[in-house]
Amino acid sequence: MDREFFGRHRARFLDALAAEESAALVFAARPRIRNHDAEHRYRQDSDFWYLTGLGEPHAALLLLPASDDEPAEAHVFLRDRDPDEELWTGRRIGVDAAPEVLGVDAAHPIEALPDLLGELLVGTTRLMVDLGRDERRDRQVLDLVRSLDGRARSGRSVPRELLDPAPVLHELRLFKDEGELERMRRAAAITAEAHAAVLAAARPGAHEYELDALLEYTFRRRGGSGAAYTPIVAGGANACVLHYVENDDVLRDGD
Repeated sequence: MDREFFGRHRARFLDALAAEESAALVFAARPRIRNHDAEHRYRQDSDFWYLTGLGEPHAALLLLPASDDEPAEAHVFLRDRDPDEELWTGRRIGVDAAPEVLGVDAAHPIEALPDLLGELLVGTTRLMVDLGRDERRDRQVLDLVRSLDGRARSGRSVPRELLDPAPVLHELRLFKDEGELERMRRAAAITAEAHAAVLAAARPGAHEYELDALLEYTFRRRGGSGAAYTPIVAGGANACVLHYVENDDVLRDGD
């Protein structure tokens, strides 16, 4: 993990937060159940990944911009190490190692988020947080903001305004440094190689799913994490379906 790479992203966002006089709370993506006790392959939230490089679920990042009295701070909340659970679901960074590995100022157990958030947000009046995608998480954030009213009445500033971070954060993500451009060039080269392999393999009698599998195989074989979206592999009339993803038909001569 290149902690400096993600640290630069946080620094840029913290500068933008200072200009907006706002703190920011960014959550990791939740795991998605595929069926019964099997989950879809985990894919981290793009904003959270951009700011942390942490590929684990059940995590959050709190960014507090610099003020006249205090320096900027980055707090990560994540699951602690648990050998029994890690045997089933994979290794974790853990709270103790997170500051060094991720390059953040402090790390806390994710279970402590509600209590510590109330303490850390005292003194701020605005909070950027992405709402509307997870009802349970939205309720947790809104309940927290309401619970801070008592502190506001005692004369201490607390968040009174919730803002969407996307306009600020996504504008920052538009501008790539050389390291990001190199990653994009590599992804494009892998993509081109995969499409060339599909062109060479396409023939009457083959199935769309064979070409779909060849795409995925090439992406993964060359070091990519997989497709950026579900591939559309369509022969004949299937190609007229804008979001065709069944990819299970036969390729017919002349199509």
